[in-house]
Amino acid sequence: MSLDHLDRQGTVGNDRVVVLVTAGAYDTALTARARASMTTIYTVGLGASVNTALLQDIAAQTGGTYCPVAQAAGLVRPGRLSRR
Repeated sequence: MSLDHLDRQGTVGNDRVVVLVTAGAYDTALTARARASMTTIYTVGLGASVNTALLQDIAAQTGGTYCPVAQAAGLVRPGRLSRR
């Protein structure tokens, strides 16, 4: 899990950022944990049957953005995810 990795390997003073690419599965308790550790989560909804509201909420609560992608080939597009 990315938050565990950031806790162990992250450098103090650096931004904590996670890019969450999912077609649906997610433990919502991770959003609170990310907020508490000041970790920004950028969410990517892959496919047509994603829970858009959930992914938008995760991103909004952590200072990230949501990016819908219809197919995996759409992930290779520079500039799709940008910081606020």
